[in-house]
Amino acid sequence: MVTDKLYNNQYFYGTEIIMKMNANEFRKNLDLKKKEVKDAKENKLRAQQELEEENLRAQEELQEAINRKSDYFSSVTSLVLFAALNGESEVNFGEGSEGDEEYRQHLKTFGFAIQSELIEEDTLLKKVQAFPPRELKSIYILLKKEIAKLMEILQPNVDDELFAAYKNLQDTEEGLEFQVKHLLKMLSHLNNEYYENNYLDLKDDAMLWLHLSRLQDFVDIYDETNETEETTRHILQWANDTNTATEIPEENTSYSLLNPVKLKFINSKDGDKFFSNISNLISTEIGELKSFIQFRLIIDADERIASFPNGLDIKVPFSANDLLQIFEKMGFNASAKMLPSKNPNITVLKLKF
Repeated sequence: MVTDKLYNNQYFYGTEIIMKMNANEFRKNLDLKKKEVKDAKENKLRAQQELEEENLRAQEELQEAINRKSDYFSSVTSLVLFAALNGESEVNFGEGSEGDEEYRQHLKTFGFAIQSELIEEDTLLKKVQAFPPRELKSIYILLKKEIAKLMEILQPNVDDELFAAYKNLQDTEEGLEFQVKHLLKMLSHLNNEYYENNYLDLKDDAMLWLHLSRLQDFVDIYDETNETEETTRHILQWANDTNTATEIPEENTSYSLLNPVKLKFINSKDGDKFFSNISNLISTEIGELKSFIQFRLIIDADERIASFPNGLDIKVPFSANDLLQIFEKMGFNASAKMLPSKNPNITVLKLKF
């Protein structure tokens, strides 16, 4: 009986195990385990992708910041180089934006002085100057043509003061920006004239409105209640020796000339000697019916020498990149070729005119 009972217990225990061994359950557990492993891999991959995307965004933002800084400094370089080549030692580089303040302060580390002053700015002229040159020319032609038609319709009833302003505008020799500014003011006055007077017959009134309706976008540019606004003007100066440079622009950048030492050299006695010698060499080559000159820039340690074919050597502060920028600004087709010499470093510069 004991044996039978033991056997029966084992039998029922074994039967219970067998009843629990359901293949569907095992498959279900296996699928769940596979899903857990798959989800873990996908989560890991997603986290890696998010990290890579975050790093890429950070790199792009850094590159954008570098590009903005380079573009700003390149723009300022163009202004100061033009001014220096015309004998100036300072330049108005605009009001800028709040985002430019960091760059303006950076210019001080290059050794520049910056004077800022509050001024009353012509708001209409500022709007006009925002138009691209080609578009501004088109606007000028359109306004001049349409205003002539408006005046023809309004005469002889047009206000004497308005007519005198129109005649002055026709006789002016001011630049294009100022002419467009005056045309916009004239257009605004003519628009007011239309609404404030009722001396025109129905035909002329309809004709006047037809022309004015085409120009409403331009009418709205001028705001006679807000002709000026207070703004800050920044003056960049490089002749002041009180500012000490704590940083020098890299030589291989588009703004390597943002260096007061280099800009001051342009209008120094040595600078005058340098440019005069180039001018004399060009005159000689023209006499020989040649269209270019060449000279060497020799860089040995911290010394830079411009060596000319007439035997004259002049110490300069410029790199080859600086000289290319300077002569291209002066209208030359400039190129540079480095000779296979390590010490000293020799670059041949060619100026075609």
